[in-house]
Amino acid sequence: MPFLDSHVHPQAFEDGYIDQLRQQHIGTIICNSAQLNDWPVVMEFGHNFSEVVPFVGIHPWYAQLWNTATSQLLQEYICANKVQGIGEIGLDRACQVDMRCQEDVFLQQLDIAAIFDLPVAIHCVRCWGRIVDILESLDPCPTFMIHGYRGSLQIMERFVRLGGFISFSSLWTEAGQDKMRHVFLETPLKHLLLETDAPCKQSEISPAHFIALYHFSAAQRNIDLSTFSEILYKNGQIFTHS
Repeated sequence: MPFLDSHVHPQAFEDGYIDQLRQQHIGTIICNSAQLNDWPVVMEFGHNFSEVVPFVGIHPWYAQLWNTATSQLLQEYICANKVQGIGEIGLDRACQVDMRCQEDVFLQQLDIAAIFDLPVAIHCVRCWGRIVDILESLDPCPTFMIHGYRGSLQIMERFVRLGGFISFSSLWTEAGQDKMRHVFLETPLKHLLLETDAPCKQSEISPAHFIALYHFSAAQRNIDLSTFSEILYKNGQIFTHS
């Protein structure tokens, strides 16, 4: 029975992490960079471990470090390596980076994704309407996932109409998250993904805890675990070029 983790960071890969993944039958993990220094690390994991799908990009927290040279370097990096996606990229109204700078960097990376026909992993904090507006304006819109979804039902439906995938962490299972639980239950199965966002909340996102999230999520959707995991695994294959 295969499992897929749609969003991790290279900092999660402490000694033994891959062994834990294999013990829990997690067959695919999409590993995202946040800044330039992460790119070679992510690519090394992608080269060394068949489970790892490498994405490279600049997170909105580091958008101020982007310049013309960075744009050129990203394109050269894609050409020279087996990059399978761009991420994580996006907008974050909670951080201190100027929003105009964030949006410019986000748009440039979307353009690069279009040039190389690569999918994108999108980070969003309190910018749901703006991000969906941007994606709706693109022709064509790239293959994308929204990681760690916390938006409304209506915004989720707009993302889904664009063909997007909605990835949920364990946050929706926590007490007081009734609205997010409702959005999780209403997200069409063929657009659904689950993630750890490791190493966030390190004590709660071990591979064993992640499998528990799969069990709980399947039960909440009234689907047997095998069928549920197979659907999500198939969903994630569009990001693996397999």
